[in-house]
Amino acid sequence: MSSSYYLVRKFERAYAAWGKGVYQLFKPGAGEKTILFILGCQRSGTTLMARIFDKDLSTRCYPEFSRLTSHDRQPGRRGIRLNPLEHLAEEFQKVRAPLIVLKPLVESQNAPRLLDFFDGSRALWVYRHYRDVAVSNLRHFNRENGINDLRPIVGGEPGNWRAEFVSDEVRRTVAGFFSEQMDPLDAAALFWYARNSLFFERGLDRNPMVFMCRYEELVRKPRRVLRGLYRRLGRPYPGDAIIRDVRPPSPDRDDAPRLSPGVEALAAPLLARLDAAYGEKGPLA
Repeated sequence: MSSSYYLVRKFERAYAAWGKGVYQLFKPGAGEKTILFILGCQRSGTTLMARIFDKDLSTRCYPEFSRLTSHDRQPGRRGIRLNPLEHLAEEFQKVRAPLIVLKPLVESQNAPRLLDFFDGSRALWVYRHYRDVAVSNLRHFNRENGINDLRPIVGGEPGNWRAEFVSDEVRRTVAGFFSEQMDPLDAAALFWYARNSLFFERGLDRNPMVFMCRYEELVRKPRRVLRGLYRRLGRPYPGDAIIRDVRPPSPDRDDAPRLSPGVEALAAPLLARLDAAYGEKGPLA
C-alpha cells in the first residue's frame, strides 16, 4: 500500500484518540477499573481484537509498543516486554477510562502473574487455526521467522520470551522436528503449537478470570461475539460501530499450502482441545 494510505490511517487513529481523550475528560472519573489482557499467539487476530476495543469511547488501549514497554530498549530497537508491574499500576492509576486494554502477546506465558497482581483483571486468549496462523506469520514477517521463533525454544534460551515456561515435553517435541533447513510453514505451525500449549500448561483453562475467542467466529459473528465478551467483562456493549471494520474470512483455497503429516498430527489435537475449552470459556457459552 502507498505511504499516503498509512499517513491517512495514522491521522485517523490520532484523531480518534483525541476524540476519546476529550470524551473521557468530561466524563465522571472511573471508579473500579477493569484491566483486560489480550493474549495468545501472534497472527491469531489479536490486533483486530485490540482495534475493536479501541473504538469503544470508554476504553484506554495500549499497543504492543507503548509507554508500558518503555524500559525494554536496546541499541537499534524498541522492545515489547512489559515494564515492572508496579510501574504499570502507576500508569493505570492515571487512566480515567473504566476499561483498560493491552495486548502483551510476548507475556502470554506470564498470564497467571499478571492476573494475580492486578485485582479484578481479565485475560482474553485469542486463537486461530494453526495453518492460517502459519501462513500469516510467513507473509507478515519473513520465510525464516518460524525457524527463528523455534530456535530459542529448542535451545532453552534464558531471558527469551519464546522459551519462558515452555515445558520439557513441548521443548522435546519441537526439537524432534527442528532443523535450520526445515520447512518454514512447519516451523511457524510448531510455534503456534508451543504458544497455545501454554494455555493449558499455565492452567488458564481452569482460571475463571480467563476467557477465549476464536478468530473464525469473531469474523463471522462479530456482533454476537462482542456482545458476549462485554457481558463477560460486566460492561455494557457500546454498539455496532466498534465492529464496522470486521470482515468475513476469504473462502478456503484448494491450493493453500499444506503442513507435513507429522506437524499436522501434532497441531490438530491441540486445536480440538482449544475448541473444547472454548465451548465453556467462549463469548457464546
